[in-house]
Amino acid sequence: SVCDHIMSTPSRFKIFPWLIIGFSLGRLSFNHLKKPLPLVGSQPVINNSSSSVETLNQEEVAEQVPDIIDDECIRVRGSSGNWYRNETLGRETFYTGMFRANKWARVNLRNKTAVYPGNQLAWNDTSLASNNNETDCQVHPVNMHSFCDTMQKLQIRRILFIGDSLMGSQLQSLAGLIGYNFFDFIGNSKGAIIRNAIDCPDDFSIQIHYRRENLGPNYGKTNITGRQDATLEHRQQFGPETPNCGEKTPMGNTSYCPWHLLYNETDEKTLLVLNQGAHFHSMNTFSKSFDLFVELFNSMAHPGDVVVFRSTVPGHRNCWGLDGETGIGPLEITHDKFLERYGTTLYDWNLFDAYNLYAKEKLNDLVPSVTTHYLNAYNMTVLRADEHVRYNDCLHYMCPGPVDFWNHLLFTNLADMSKHQAEA
Repeated sequence: SVCDHIMSTPSRFKIFPWLIIGFSLGRLSFNHLKKPLPLVGSQPVINNSSSSVETLNQEEVAEQVPDIIDDECIRVRGSSGNWYRNETLGRETFYTGMFRANKWARVNLRNKTAVYPGNQLAWNDTSLASNNNETDCQVHPVNMHSFCDTMQKLQIRRILFIGDSLMGSQLQSLAGLIGYNFFDFIGNSKGAIIRNAIDCPDDFSIQIHYRRENLGPNYGKTNITGRQDATLEHRQQFGPETPNCGEKTPMGNTSYCPWHLLYNETDEKTLLVLNQGAHFHSMNTFSKSFDLFVELFNSMAHPGDVVVFRSTVPGHRNCWGLDGETGIGPLEITHDKFLERYGTTLYDWNLFDAYNLYAKEKLNDLVPSVTTHYLNAYNMTVLRADEHVRYNDCLHYMCPGPVDFWNHLLFTNLADMSKHQAEA
C-alpha cells in the first residue's frame, strides 16, 4: 500500500528537484457522534439535526487547537480553501519513480508544456479570508532548498514518519519533491532500504526513517464482529512487531516496527510526524492506542522535539465511477458533495473525523517541553477523489499526487515556526 500500487524499478529519468459532517445521506450515517463536533481543524461543524453547514468565527476556531504555536496561519492553514489548476507548479514539482509517472515521463520527455495529471492542481487556502488576508496563509511548495533551510533554522537532525502505509506514502512524496529516489528510503519488493539521510549544505545531514506501526506500542489485534464487510485483514488490525525493520522493507512487510526503540537511539532534535487511524475500526480501539502513545512518549520525550499529528484522511466510495456512477472533479467538489457522493461506512471511514478530533485534543496532554502541531490534511484531501491508485483501492493515492500537499502544508507550517523561533 503505497502512493501507487503498481511499482517499478527506479526510473532512469531525472527526478526534478525544483520544483460536516453528520447528516444522514441514505446509507451514510454519523450516529456515533453524540453531539455536534467540529470538522477537525476547520470551520464547518457537524450538525446532526439538519443538512446545513454552520460556520465558526475565528475566536472559536482558535479555542479548538493547542495554544502552543502562536501564529494564526499555522493553526488554521488547510482548514478552508479550494483546488485550482496551476500548471507551472505542476511542472516544477514533478518527479518520477512510480510506474504511471515514469510512463508519462517517457512519452512527454521533450514536451516542455506538458503537465502530469497527478500534480496539475494547487491549493488556494482561504482559512483567514474573513480577515481579508487571502494570501497570508497560502501553502508553499517544498523543495530541496526550502527543506534544508527550514531544517537548519529549526536545527532538526532527524525526521521519523510513524504510521501505516499512508505515512510511508508521505515519506515517498517528500523524497521525490526534494529530488531523491524514494525507493532508497522505502525500498520495494526487489530491494531493501539503502538510504536514510538527506544531505544539505554546510555538512548538515538529516536522518529520515519510516516505521509502520500503530502509535500505541504493540497494541495487539481486535476482532470486528457484526460487520458484513469485515475481512480477516480487517479483523486482525495489527501484525506482530519485529526488531529487524532495517533489514527488510517495512512498506511491504506485514509486521510492525517498534518506533520507540528508534526514537531513543539518539537525543538529536527530532521531528516526529505521526498518524494512526486508517486501520482502526472503533473509537474505543483508537483512543486506547493513542492514550498508550501519550503515556509512552511522555516517559521518554526529548525536550525541544517537534511532534506533528497528521490527520487521518478517508477514502472515496467508488472513486473510479464503476457502474456508471458519475464522479465529481476536484474543481467542482465541496465538503457537502463529498459526503453525498463519496461518503460511506465501508472500512469505518466515517469514524475518521472523530479519530482526528480525539488526537487533536490529546496533543495537549504531551509534555510541554516539546512543540506539538496538528496538521490538517483532511479538509483539502477529501476534495480529491481523483488520483487514487486503482478501482478497488480508493484510499491510497498515486505519486505525484494529492499527498504532495501534505508535505507542502507541513513544511510551510514548519517554515513559519522557524521564523517565530528566530524572532524569539
